[in-house]
Amino acid sequence: LAFLAGYLLMQYRGRKARIDMERLADLALAAMIGGVVGARLLYVAQNWPDFKDNPLEIIRIDHGGLVFYGGLIFAVAVVIYYCRRHRLAVGEVADLFAPVLPPAQALGRIGCFINGCCFGLPWSGFPSTCYPAGSDVTRIQQAQGLLTAENINGLPVFPVQLLDAFMNLVIFGLLLKLEPRLTRRGQLFALYLIFYGMGRFGVEFFRGDYSATFAFPTPAQSLCLLLVPAGILLFILCRRWGVDNHVSAKAKSADDQR
Repeated sequence: LAFLAGYLLMQYRGRKARIDMERLADLALAAMIGGVVGARLLYVAQNWPDFKDNPLEIIRIDHGGLVFYGGLIFAVAVVIYYCRRHRLAVGEVADLFAPVLPPAQALGRIGCFINGCCFGLPWSGFPSTCYPAGSDVTRIQQAQGLLTAENINGLPVFPVQLLDAFMNLVIFGLLLKLEPRLTRRGQLFALYLIFYGMGRFGVEFFRGDYSATFAFPTPAQSLCLLLVPAGILLFILCRRWGVDNHVSAKAKSADDQR
């Protein structure tokens, strides 16, 4: 559902930007495959002890195990390569993708909530969620030493996946609100990097699904500390030396006519 929603939204935005829809469909497919491969590879790298004795499990993505940052890095690399090869403006395509990612991520996090992965810290207040015995929640809480032999059902946890989904919807709204005001290609994607990095950094404080105890910052927060400055730098570079986007060009034309 996340991929389908993202693809349909990208098609809608592509028509408004007058981008070749056939090229856009190929690009979306390539980015999707690259994103899944990258997300899986980073998950396997982070959890290599679970795979070294059973390498065939690496390709079993139906068993879960995707890391968004790995998917983002690979997808961006695929998009840049495709744009260079087919002479598409990287900044324009990046801005086309930027508002597409948050609603797709929101749907993905709802899937995490249903599946019981990427769960939150033990939480007895409102809101809290209980998962059954044998779930990832129980297995990881046992590894963390939080459960006793008598308590096999697991502790209730904070539904951080839904908080993450809400955060992405807020980012989606902010990007759409700010898009008409941006004057350079690439700035919208830069804002996505900044907003997502800041939001994910905060959400990580509520995560409880790490088998091992990580000191501050968590691995995801460490990546956020790179993502936000990268987004700020990209925004500045686009503002100073970037190409006018189609929105600003239309606005400038209207101003000249007035």
